[in-house]
Amino acid sequence: MNSKIENFTKRLSAAQIIVFYYLVAVVVSTILLLLPITQTQNAELSFIDGVFISISAVTVTGLSTADVSQLLSVPGTFILPSSSSLVELGSWLSEP
Repeated sequence: MNSKIENFTKRLSAAQIIVFYYLVAVVVSTILLLLPITQTQNAELSFIDGVFISISAVTVTGLSTADVSQLLSVPGTFILPSSSSLVELGSWLSEP
């Protein structure tokens, strides 16, 4: 398994690895935010809002198209800071 990852990363440039990492982080956080357990009972988060909030969390901009405190339950509010922490962890691990 490790050799497959190493072979994949050796073919990519540094910029491509960063873009790939951000895309994976956005997709994972979007999927997690769209789970029913992360939303409050009467709220419904649309797909485009979930993607926008996830991109905002991963890039640490803090923008939102909806009131996050009304839409997300407790597990959902933990996913947002976790998304930005994953990106910080990835940049920390990639330093030589």
